[in-house]
Amino acid sequence: MESWKTASAFIMPFAQGDIAHLFIEGIDRAYMEYLEAVIFAAFQENSESVVKSYVPEPEQIVELAILERTSKAALLSLMNDFQQLRREWVVGPMLDVVRSLPPEEMAAMAESLVEITSLRRRVDSDVESVAGPVDVALISKGDGLVWVKRKHYFDSLINKDFSSRREKRRMDR
Repeated sequence: MESWKTASAFIMPFAQGDIAHLFIEGIDRAYMEYLEAVIFAAFQENSESVVKSYVPEPEQIVELAILERTSKAALLSLMNDFQQLRREWVVGPMLDVVRSLPPEEMAAMAESLVEITSLRRRVDSDVESVAGPVDVALISKGDGLVWVKRKHYFDSLINKDFSSRREKRRMDR
């Protein structure tokens, strides 16, 4: 599972992290993989064209192997540079903001990421695995677990006997 962190800020999605990745990195993983494949294919096509045009037939196999290694190294360098650029321009500034957010706004951000994942699944996927109301809790050293937003598994207005039993138990303590 991918996560993003600096010295004092940390974002880690649970379960379905693809939409969080898109939001935080600014680009979809599948799109990055596609770009990488297309760029490598362009490098290869260009290399083959040059080799077949200017290198004698017996030496072409060796030259193509050398150029494939060179293309892989160039692609790796390009992708690393692109990742560094995203870290500096997109991820780093976002983590700086996250670090300074009050807990309530961090909770709202987490809830929003779940909601946008749910929306994406509804409009873009046959698999609807994130849906419905979202429970949100904050966990801190000082307060422990605190529910910010929590759905109830039943309506207390139509289950008055449960509320009265619960109140009676409190009084008996």
